[in-house]
Amino acid sequence: TSQVDEATVLRDYALDSLDPTQRAFADRVIKWATTVADVYEAIEQDGRRRPIPKLRSFLGGSAGSGKSRTLRTCVQHVRLMFKNKHLTAKVELTAYTGVAAFNIGFGARTACSAFQVFPNAAWKNELEGPALRKLEDTWEDVVLLIIDEISFIGRAMFARMHFRTQQGKRAYFSQNGLDPNSFTFGDISVILVGDFGQLEPIDDWSMFVATYLTCPKKMRQ
Repeated sequence: TSQVDEATVLRDYALDSLDPTQRAFADRVIKWATTVADVYEAIEQDGRRRPIPKLRSFLGGSAGSGKSRTLRTCVQHVRLMFKNKHLTAKVELTAYTGVAAFNIGFGARTACSAFQVFPNAAWKNELEGPALRKLEDTWEDVVLLIIDEISFIGRAMFARMHFRTQQGKRAYFSQNGLDPNSFTFGDISVILVGDFGQLEPIDDWSMFVATYLTCPKKMRQ
């Protein structure tokens, strides 16, 4: 966030450069970010806990529809707002493949890295030691998670991402006296980005297909 330059954002990611549909999505995200900033400022003034407003949204469209530009514009304007208001709130960007993470830029990481879920490693319900501290450091101040290439991410992977954010946000739940079981994804806002007409997940069950028969046998339990 500290690297966000206002002149660059306004020049290279101008909201007026978006088409009406893209602009409608960007306006929705920025309106949400404004409400988040208002809550942070209210908490700073009186110390009384308030729920952070939630945004759960999907940015879809086929190749060439401008998803990436819309995404980058949203991210830059939200980060600029948080920076100008001196908030600790962060935006975390992830994509399933390293190529997509690189193309997004702005510090985007692969889903495996961000959530410490690796395809060739045994799944651990609980991280501990340095891995746990790294997870907590990653998610401590995150208020918005953006997941690109959503068609690549199956239901099992999506569930594991939820479990990891829940674990990474335990301090938040504890400090605010909240029951983690009443929340999903660490009580973080989430934007899913992608096109379900593209490639499906490997060795996982697509979130777009809802029939039991399409579920890989090893996942049916």
